[in-house]
Amino acid sequence: MLKPGIWAMSAKRILSLASLAILMLCVTQHFAIAARRQVANGQCGAANGVAVRVAPTTNLCASGTASAVAGSEPWSWRCNGSRGGSSALCSAPVEAAGRATTTAGVPLPPGWTLKQSDLFGTAGTVKTHADLHALYYEGQFWDRDANGLQNIPNIVIGGQQTWSHFEDVMIFSADHMTIQGRGHPDGSITSGQIISHLTARSWAVEAKITVPKTDKTFAAFWFYGSQAGNTDSEFDTEFLVGAGLDQHAVTMFFHPGASDYIIADPKFSDGVWKDPTFDFSVPHTYTMVYDDTTGRVSRFIDGHFIFSALAKWNGGPGGADMCMLIDLAVGGDWPGNLSNPSAYVGNLDVYSIEYYGPGRGRPAHRR
Repeated sequence: MLKPGIWAMSAKRILSLASLAILMLCVTQHFAIAARRQVANGQCGAANGVAVRVAPTTNLCASGTASAVAGSEPWSWRCNGSRGGSSALCSAPVEAAGRATTTAGVPLPPGWTLKQSDLFGTAGTVKTHADLHALYYEGQFWDRDANGLQNIPNIVIGGQQTWSHFEDVMIFSADHMTIQGRGHPDGSITSGQIISHLTARSWAVEAKITVPKTDKTFAAFWFYGSQAGNTDSEFDTEFLVGAGLDQHAVTMFFHPGASDYIIADPKFSDGVWKDPTFDFSVPHTYTMVYDDTTGRVSRFIDGHFIFSALAKWNGGPGGADMCMLIDLAVGGDWPGNLSNPSAYVGNLDVYSIEYYGPGRGRPAHRR
């Protein structure tokens, strides 16, 4: 028989253990309830970004609840989160039977055809400086004369480079043309810019290029109102080094502004597409499609749909006739200036540029 003192100590121990068990049970129930109440964000499923011929019905969401699929250029839907979680906007481009596509496989609006195909290099269709002059203007914003650097002025973004004649900065290899950026002992940097003679109100342009990752460089493939005279008509695809962006970022901005974004690739956010695995040392194909009847711009990299948005042309469609530009810029307000411009070396290789638009032209690729 236990003595009274020992019994009291045992009873207290049993009560303590019972209290601890009740506490643990309460904590377990609390975390179970919290888990049930955890915020869940919507995420796009495997159907996101995949070209299809009919509206997708399966694999719409990896998490969350799918809304109805709407539209057709492209199809779009939302994956709605739960318990206050965010929603994701998802989309799938159209792959219509017999529909024309670009060389990279980007679907074109009905009735669009290939207007011009420029293959650069001695084995291509643009193989000499004379061929280049017949299709493209030289850089229009900067120049250099006998007195040194001359600002014409550049009304876009300033830079340390000066645009020079094609013959001075562009060389032809078998399958591409190189725009050479080079520093000089006087501290100047010469580079080049090509501006298409061809202009259009609705267009798709696809360029296959390799961009340099040299410090303070921003190579660009972009569009500008041929009669606008200001940046309110500017659509950009730029590759910046030294502007706070990493080595695997592509900026895709609209100077007129944009709305109603449909984002197909989650690597795109706030005007910048980033992919740490993307290799800029090899050629890639960049495509931009603008349909003036809808006011919507769509962007693609290597045929992969990135996003589309409505351009804010004074609140709706009706933009300027656009020309295409490719250039190799250095320094300026955005990436910052080089401390030793004389040592600059950068190469931008241009393999091909193809132009598509509504109306009769050359047959485009078919699916």
